Amino acid sequence: MTSDLTWISTHGGPLILLEKSLLPFWKGNADTTGIDGALERGELTDYDRACAIEDYLGTIPVGSGTALVLGDEPMQTSWFPLTRDTGILVRWEWAADETSVLKTLREVPEESWQPTGVTVEAKSEPLVLFDSAYLGDEIETSLSISLPSQLYSVDTAHWQPDDETSLILHRLQRREVNRITWGDTVSISPDAPVEFRPGAGGAVVGLPDSGVRGPAPDSETGKHSLLYLVEFSDGEAIEVPEAYLVK
Repeated sequence: MTSDLTWISTHGGPLILLEKSLLPFWKGNADTTGIDGALERGELTDYDRACAIEDYLGTIPVGSGTALVLGDEPMQTSWFPLTRDTGILVRWEWAADETSVLKTLREVPEESWQPTGVTVEAKSEPLVLFDSAYLGDEIETSLSISLPSQLYSVDTAHWQPDDETSLILHRLQRREVNRITWGDTVSISPDAPVEFRPGAGGAVVGLPDSGVRGPAPDSETGKHSLLYLVEFSDGEAIEVPEAYLVK
């Protein structure tokens, strides 16, 4: 294997991506309650919370921020920058070698990318990818990712360009701020859950409050998206995750 990319793996649990300033708040697999028998009574460690994410991606609160959890099966992972403010978290499912991986990363067709509704916020400090089992201030191995300070949306692609290569890709790119605004006419995506009235049209009558987020598309996956209040022609108004709004 060549050294074009730096790969990181775990001892069997998920990797997480967290702002560097939040590392002291991550307690990994340690019992930090200070109460004897707390874990025996079912109180969760941070590592337990990360392991509860069963989808490819999920988010969990950490300190004053949020951690991005790479769920499902643990895979060795690297960061492949595309531009100054766009890059791909590359998860190696299988491949002949790194050369094969690198060759295909710029060939992923746009239609392969699926929006997840997940967002990642980068501030002044770099983001750190590491094994979620460790305490944030005792990490053995990590990968530092520097991105301009802003909010990023995450799209996912299960990329299998040939029979010998399979990658799970998560593309981080600058999120368009205020893409949807008050008074916009929108429709609800056909693949939205029935409670959001898929296929219906309406008008945006309420905007997210300071980044308030709700479940999208499934509260059990840990995915989150900004909520917009949409009023339909019959007068009903409901909060709809941005991931299901089509402008």
